Amino acid sequence: MNDLQTNRYGQVTPNLLLANGITIATPIYFNLPQDVAKAILNKFRELKLKQLLELGWTDIQGSSIGALAVKTAEEPPQTQVEQELGMNEEALRYALFTRAGVQERLLLKLQKILDLDLVKRTEIEKCYELWISEFVFDQVEEINQTTRKRTPRAKVAKTAA
Repeated sequence: MNDLQTNRYGQVTPNLLLANGITIATPIYFNLPQDVAKAILNKFRELKLKQLLELGWTDIQGSSIGALAVKTAEEPPQTQVEQELGMNEEALRYALFTRAGVQERLLLKLQKILDLDLVKRTEIEKCYELWISEFVFDQVEEINQTTRKRTPRAKVAKTAA
């Protein structure tokens, strides 16, 4: 067996390439309750605002020319939390609320960056152990051996002569 595969971006993927050429992929998705998704987004917003204030950013920038004063809203600079996560608030909102589940990579990264306790390794392992136990490999092998012994015979239609 080989190690987990690395994609073209240099990220390790949850795919295992077997010696016979078969790839086993293990996508893990977490379905978040609405209140948990809101709490994650709010925690992200709080950290982003804190970092913006530390950068000295204000929403309105003013300038004056003679007696005329102009106030312009500017785009805020990208914060450290956005850089680490690889997305801004709008993209995070989309990922949390409009998709059918959150990928393990995103949830675990959020958990680390935002210092949240959402899911533990043991809980993920338990899910996979339960899923694997649903497949009774001994019975599958027995079925395969039984079907190998029985060869289906083609039925020949009798034609009237």
